[in-house]
Amino acid sequence: MNINDMHLLHKMVWDFRREVEDYFPTPGREDSVAFAFTEAAEALDAVLRENPRYKRNNHKEHCVKRELTQCAMMLLTAIGPRIPKNFSFSDSLPRESSSLNLICVQVATCLLYSSVWQNTLEAVIAIGTRVDLLSTLPEELDRMRRKHKPAQANIVYSVQNEGLQLMESTGNEGM
Repeated sequence: MNINDMHLLHKMVWDFRREVEDYFPTPGREDSVAFAFTEAAEALDAVLRENPRYKRNNHKEHCVKRELTQCAMMLLTAIGPRIPKNFSFSDSLPRESSSLNLICVQVATCLLYSSVWQNTLEAVIAIGTRVDLLSTLPEELDRMRRKHKPAQANIVYSVQNEGLQLMESTGNEGM
């Protein structure tokens, strides 16, 4: 991941946020970091569920990449609509920075020190060393767009004994 990748990921998230704001409100910085923390914990939970030694609701859908991608999305949301001009960028994080435990610690650090932008960016970089965010983030944003977009109301006219009646339909009803 390089500085251009970081800007592109940030732009993707904020273009999505502006697009869905009317029906999927953007949380503030502190709540975004708190959501990122829960996503990091869900990634750790997914790893535990994949271990056949444990009998922990293995039937529940779990995907480490999806949870980490959602975590990165929330961290990029927490940065705000503009990446601070004075942030420093290092794409040379050691490979061990991608360990899930360390990512959880980095996100927890963001939660504790929510005013430090650099912590947030470093957590995104750490996730990016484990997950190809340039491919997983657009897929996740599309999935969320489909999941949260309200059904388009179709205008349906129904002829009843009293005359013409206007009804709204979500398009899910049989006709």
